[in-house]
Amino acid sequence: MSQADRRELQRAIEQKKFALVYYFHGVNEPMKDSAIGRLVDAAVDPATRDFNLDYIDGSEVTGESLGTLLNTPPLMVERRAVVVRDVLALRKEARQVLEQYIETPSPRLVLVLSGGVDVAKDALHDRLVREATSMAFDALEAREALAWVSEYARESLGVSITRDAADLLVTATEGEPLQLVAELGKVASYSGERQIDRDAVTAVVGVRHGETPGDLFDAVAARDAMRALALVPFILQQPKVTLVQVLMGLTTQMLAIAWGRAVWERGRATGALSGQFYNLLRETRAYPGRAWGDAVRVWIRAVPSWDRHQLDNALEVLLQADRSAKEGRYSSEEQLLSGVVLRLCGTGGGTA
Repeated sequence: MSQADRRELQRAIEQKKFALVYYFHGVNEPMKDSAIGRLVDAAVDPATRDFNLDYIDGSEVTGESLGTLLNTPPLMVERRAVVVRDVLALRKEARQVLEQYIETPSPRLVLVLSGGVDVAKDALHDRLVREATSMAFDALEAREALAWVSEYARESLGVSITRDAADLLVTATEGEPLQLVAELGKVASYSGERQIDRDAVTAVVGVRHGETPGDLFDAVAARDAMRALALVPFILQQPKVTLVQVLMGLTTQMLAIAWGRAVWERGRATGALSGQFYNLLRETRAYPGRAWGDAVRVWIRAVPSWDRHQLDNALEVLLQADRSAKEGRYSSEEQLLSGVVLRLCGTGGGTA
């Protein structure tokens, strides 16, 4: 969800001036659900919600029943709301009813349409993007995830969360929204009415500050072999961390540093790499294993200390290790990852 969309939604909620038709689409289901809840809470009088709020599933509603809901006037209040989930699953007759309605929507109804994950060649999606107040809920960037965790904790769970606890939680879940919601709910229950802190995340999720995959990646980028080796067993013991995920994260990092090195060798100062790295992350949607800002700072420092030969060797090591991991050709995960770390931190590279 873009900052502009976030501001527009917040302004509508605060001023109680709503669009007549909203279309929330994208893969981030928890964020969509949260936005729908906030919008409906603001638009519908709590005392008359039973009469003036309807939730329906697009795959189940008929054209006749949809038409009835859209044309039912509010009872005793200014407006009512209808939420249609999975709107792109509407059958032909129901689609026709909806398309006719959005040509002349009722000023006394707030219609919220949710869906739009599989939108390839879907004419209804295209029309709703054009004609409704459309907001995209895409996968979260790391810094967006941090802001959203705080917002969700406050507004949906009624608790606050410290910045370092949010960062640790995002790192542990790799920013995956459904996992974030599940883990945040467990941590909130564990904390009770208290503020969620880093210790609560450690106790429930099983990941500790300073012992995350991101910390391992940072140590490898700095060629701190002792620190990286010390982290290996702790990283692999974490319940939601797999060997393949760690290898993918290291590969993302080394590819980013190699890309940065090529840009730097064309005459760019290291200070100018920050914007280049942020653009690279936005375009590729790669997850660097920690907050973008933290990763970018580490990568900028690493660029001058890795030459092309070393980077080529590092990527070859990771390719061979990935094959070994997927084919089960290793005595233990710790042994394989420790060998990778030693080869990456060494100046000569080598093969896995």
